[in-house]
Amino acid sequence: MIHIAHISDIHFGLNFSAATWQAVVGCVVDFDPHIIVVSGDLVDDPSPEHLLTAKGALDTLLRRTQESSDKRWGDGRGRKAELVVVPGNHDVFESGIAMGMPRLNWFERIFSGGNTARAEQALQAKLRTAVLDFGPQPLGLPAGTRPQDAGWARRAWARTVALFGGRAIMPWDQADDFARLLPAAAPLPLVRVARSAPILLAMFDSNGSGGNLGVATGIVDNDVLLALPSKLQQAKENYVARVAIVHHHVLPIAFAPNGHKTTGEPMMVFRNAGALLRILANHQFDLILHGHWHKTQFARIDFGDDSSDGYPMAVVSAGSAAMATPDNTNHNSINLIRIAPTGQIEVKSVFYGAGQSPRPDGTAGADYRVYKEPLAAAKRRAHARARERHPIECEAREQSCEITENGDLWVTHRIKGLRVQGDIGRYDKRPLVMYLPTYGHFVQDTLTLAPETAKAGFEIVPASDYPRSARDDRQCDYYWLKFPGGGISKGDKPVPYEFSHGCANCMMMTQWEAVERLERGTRKPRPQGFDHEWVGVRVTFPARTLILKVRFPRSLGQVQPDVECRRPPRYPNYEIDQWGDAKLDDTTGAPPGLEIDSDTLHEEAHALSYDAPSQTWKLVIEHPLVGYQYSLRWQVPGEPENRTIAGNTREWHRTLLNLGDRIDAGNTTADDREAIRQFDLLVQTLETELKLGRVSRDEKWTIALMVHDAADLVLRPVLSRRSGPRREELPRSFSIPYGDGVSGAAFQQRRTIAGSHGGVISDPEGVAKSLITPVPYPPAEADDEAVHVLALPVYHTGTEDARRPPPWATIGVVTVDSSSYASSIKDMDDKQRLWLRTLAQAQTDKIIRAVRGERDETESSSPCGATDRPLS
Repeated sequence: MIHIAHISDIHFGLNFSAATWQAVVGCVVDFDPHIIVVSGDLVDDPSPEHLLTAKGALDTLLRRTQESSDKRWGDGRGRKAELVVVPGNHDVFESGIAMGMPRLNWFERIFSGGNTARAEQALQAKLRTAVLDFGPQPLGLPAGTRPQDAGWARRAWARTVALFGGRAIMPWDQADDFARLLPAAAPLPLVRVARSAPILLAMFDSNGSGGNLGVATGIVDNDVLLALPSKLQQAKENYVARVAIVHHHVLPIAFAPNGHKTTGEPMMVFRNAGALLRILANHQFDLILHGHWHKTQFARIDFGDDSSDGYPMAVVSAGSAAMATPDNTNHNSINLIRIAPTGQIEVKSVFYGAGQSPRPDGTAGADYRVYKEPLAAAKRRAHARARERHPIECEAREQSCEITENGDLWVTHRIKGLRVQGDIGRYDKRPLVMYLPTYGHFVQDTLTLAPETAKAGFEIVPASDYPRSARDDRQCDYYWLKFPGGGISKGDKPVPYEFSHGCANCMMMTQWEAVERLERGTRKPRPQGFDHEWVGVRVTFPARTLILKVRFPRSLGQVQPDVECRRPPRYPNYEIDQWGDAKLDDTTGAPPGLEIDSDTLHEEAHALSYDAPSQTWKLVIEHPLVGYQYSLRWQVPGEPENRTIAGNTREWHRTLLNLGDRIDAGNTTADDREAIRQFDLLVQTLETELKLGRVSRDEKWTIALMVHDAADLVLRPVLSRRSGPRREELPRSFSIPYGDGVSGAAFQQRRTIAGSHGGVISDPEGVAKSLITPVPYPPAEADDEAVHVLALPVYHTGTEDARRPPPWATIGVVTVDSSSYASSIKDMDDKQRLWLRTLAQAQTDKIIRAVRGERDETESSSPCGATDRPLS
């Protein structure tokens, strides 16, 4: 958030209130601004003595602000406030009135001429004061005297000295030698880049050259207006806001008090305000600050039509900061301005008590008024600036996400009205960057064009020549979307396109999964948001409308997502690559690399809606901010955990994994050998029921009891048998990552699954888009690749009959895989699968009891009373 303190019309002179100024100083210091803007009329009369004193007072304000900021932030990390001053009519004309007399140049000598240290020292010696600050001595009054307490004669003499002192150095007063030490006059810089914040400043002198009957009217010389474009060309950075500063009011002030009386408006108007406003709008200025009328006002102006392409500028007027006059009915005031990274402007006008300031109870009792422009206005300006920078844009960008019961994510991208509107030449392709999920994987075979897009001649090909694809980048896959007919150019008809892809097992579906991923077998503190999941889209080029949709499966039907808006740390400063996209290398696309913009997300939350018939949440953002990531985030549901069952299950995990370790070490016990015998009986039964090796003589098969290893988030084979005379086991080093392959069946779908390279064979849960496919076991021969797999999840005995057993009760899964395309796995019905799952569950229970030494006399043989034949 950028802070600008806007002060105007201090009017150091005989109507100046020192008490009010001290209240202003305290308010500015507390605000901790990046920039202090003073929009003219620092003094009543432009004598070098008064102007140099004003410079000293403002330097003191700046120093106090910087010191306070350093103390507040510590370690020299304060905001390094800077001062920006433009002249008012009182700073260059005697009494502020141009009545046929040329303007004086003391302001240019003091504020833009260079170093004034020698002149300041000489003036301090003349005034016998240690510092130059607003006080009675520069006014020609005794120390400690308020102007209103000085006698009539002394006040008249002080005013006369100020008027004549501005026209010429008093020849009879050698103490005025300080003025001869001032540097030569230099022009006010027209464009300035702020050092303390990403702000571009344009400073205009609206006083003209004088010598006419303009009285207190304002005018900016045409030469200055014509020079602005070339000056702006030299400022290449992209700024959060462009701020123009001028003294005279560019818009009429809406007078509320004394509106029936004649005002001085005809003698104070800004004669070419329209020309200035037009050129500022053309060059996309966001904010205009001015003073002059001693009235506070906030207004917005837009020279565009009623469409969404306008560029609304905010115009902010400040009242008098410290002039003590009884007719100042709106009191003294300053503006405290906040500019969000989006460019959204908020102005807080702080009012003091009309010459009697500060109030007895200090600034805490001051009145204030807050003006905050709508976010839509700031986004329209940001969109216009982005269109100026980017060579491509589109009418609408849509990303539709569908989450399946097993945690797969299917994404469809739609672009409507893509066109070239900048100097980029022939646009023949654009990169598609697929961010790979931390868990699960991107399925390349699912990356396909919509039929209409393919028919139009678009193509998607791997982007081995994309600059970043040469890196060892495991988080991204890169492709080219090639345009038909050699591409599009500026002026060509806009084109649409659509493509989709899937990521397998990448979404957390339960809170148990979040805990497992966080703790990995060891208890850890659970930070806020650890159990949240999200889908989002990163905006890399201008779009009028962004649409983000997400459809949840039945198990997530009660989820209510929240809108999240994140921005790059250096927003809006980013480079643009050769394809017209914002370079966002500062992050990997994941939310932790971005900063949350809480103000924006609060205002965008209303754009989220829910369509009950399609069970789809829809976020519609008008003029999305380029560089931002818009997301829908939700907390994954939690299932109440039965601590006894969950604890038993975790213990059984360790028991079975330790059994595998003892088998590898050749250090099995009698209990271990009984557990192995029970598994061999299960293998014999599955061989018989599935006719393994009978349908095809060349069929290779593997049967394994895979157990959850929480430390590595994988399933590991504890007991296994493979076809062949030696019946060798799977290596214990083999694992299936959590959520992948049969692991997805065990923990996410929690149902018996028959799968193949074509996906799930049967679909009783309505998840035909499942991306679960066999994970190949380490082959002993080249033709061992599995083409069919049967997953039989096994659970704690207290939950095995539940319709959807909880994940924390999952022991693992018994798997059967076959290399034969004719395997009977593909022809099984639900009744057969249920029967086999019952056998697997019962036999897993006996394996666990055996290895724990919990057998009794009746269990010394198989359940059917035999030791050498399969279960039946």
